[in-house]
Amino acid sequence: MCVFAGLRCSDNISNLNIKQLIYLTRFVFVYFNFDGSSTVGNHFIRLESDEMVVNDSEHCGKEIIKTGGTVFDLSDWKLVGSVIHCDELSFSRGLNNAYLLNDGSSLQLSAGGLMLFAVSDSPAVVLYSGGYLIHPFSFLAVEFQGIPINSMREERKEYERNMAFTFSFL
Repeated sequence: MCVFAGLRCSDNISNLNIKQLIYLTRFVFVYFNFDGSSTVGNHFIRLESDEMVVNDSEHCGKEIIKTGGTVFDLSDWKLVGSVIHCDELSFSRGLNNAYLLNDGSSLQLSAGGLMLFAVSDSPAVVLYSGGYLIHPFSFLAVEFQGIPINSMREERKEYERNMAFTFSFL
């Protein structure tokens, strides 16, 4: 896998560009907690997606549902805690679900004066609220990947994913 990463702290100040060939799985797990509190339940999230994957009791993708009008609808800003502590996810200790991405979909996460704007050409993004971490709900993972339902998986030798994480101060 060839990874290109860039970091710009502010205009024309401290630019860093990295190009590195590395070997890893087809998944990228990036965990966030913007304010350092013990939970990400106080973070706000917005995701342009109309569908998500519901998991079975083994935490495997079972079926795709429409999110409109449900607790899983993230099309408008929503407090992460209102989703991760909902009754529908009590068996899974919070979010560990894939949201299907439309072309041009973006994810936004905000707390503690910081905002993340993330985009990818991946067909889905898994949001994992860390219910099984040593300190549950202390981070939110953003995992751009394929749709995690066995009948929809593709196996290829060549694999390319593009994603961008942009941070800003509020």
